[in-house]
Amino acid sequence: MGEHMHHLFQRVARFGVAAALTALTIAAQATVIDNHVLVGQASNGGTLPSGYEQAYSLRLGTGSWPYPYINLYVDVAAGKSSYANITAGPSYLTYIQNVNLVKVKAGDEISARSLTDGSLPSFVKVTAYSPQQNQYFQVNPLTSSSGTDPDIYLGFSYSDNQGLNPAYGWAHLRYTQAAGLSLVSSAMTTSDAGIFALTRNTISSVPEASITVMLGLGLSGIMGLAAARRRQRASQE
Repeated sequence: MGEHMHHLFQRVARFGVAAALTALTIAAQATVIDNHVLVGQASNGGTLPSGYEQAYSLRLGTGSWPYPYINLYVDVAAGKSSYANITAGPSYLTYIQNVNLVKVKAGDEISARSLTDGSLPSFVKVTAYSPQQNQYFQVNPLTSSSGTDPDIYLGFSYSDNQGLNPAYGWAHLRYTQAAGLSLVSSAMTTSDAGIFALTRNTISSVPEASITVMLGLGLSGIMGLAAARRRQRASQE
């Protein structure tokens, strides 16, 4: 009976160690990519919407083409050192579904939930093609709260045209009439369920409670193995 219990404890301990290692792996699986957003020349052939004086291209993705980008247009207000109004125009996002760009502030959750529940002010939302409006996406122009603030904070998500392989991220942009539009910093995750704006903190794709339970099982198994070894040593003395 003692030998049977010893083997049982060993099996439980091995399971516990495996559970603990699995939990730690899951907890550490998030991949964060820094400064992946690129600001460049607009890809619209130089055509500007009426009322806008400058055009830029904002690349959101990583790796090689195709990657999502969007054309941004700036209304340069006379007498102001920073932007007054930014809108968006046709770009490669036209051909990609499930793309959202929103206005964020530090600490906002950028996830499937927050990008669909209306809690964040929308900037660009890709939709199905609308024959009535002749467009694939809706745009709500950005304006600064003071009319002179040079910093622009965007959150975004995108996936492939089948809704798979989602990415979540944010970009801190800055616009001044002297320097134009530039990237200050950015971060995104392709392995977790979201990210918090202006941080590298991701939202785990595995509920924290599940990780805690597995860690608990792991610790219990390890403690059981230690107890079994102590009993074995005592019986041999």
